Amino acid sequence: TRSLSHPVFNAAFGGARAFGVDTYPAPITRALMAWLMLHDVLNPDAPGAATASGSAADRARKASGQQVHGGLFGLPYALEPALRYAAVIGFARRPGLLASFLRR
Repeated sequence: TRSLSHPVFNAAFGGARAFGVDTYPAPITRALMAWLMLHDVLNPDAPGAATASGSAADRARKASGQQVHGGLFGLPYALEPALRYAAVIGFARRPGLLASFLRR
């Protein structure tokens, strides 16, 4: 998306693989999110359905099993520092990103 079209984000996406995190192109992400939304709309027993029963914590726990995050939320590291290191790795792999960042 446009909000993520920044050299630092691009570098972090490029370095994410070093942490075992997969990143997905925007069309794949949109398709996955659309399918999850349709599942929740069409399945009254889905954790994200408006008619789902149970406490909010219980529904959140069930919904967490439906996430598509490429491993990001399974990292054994704090997220923010891991993203910084991923950006450094990404800049090292694609120096042109660093040049475009410094020109801003």
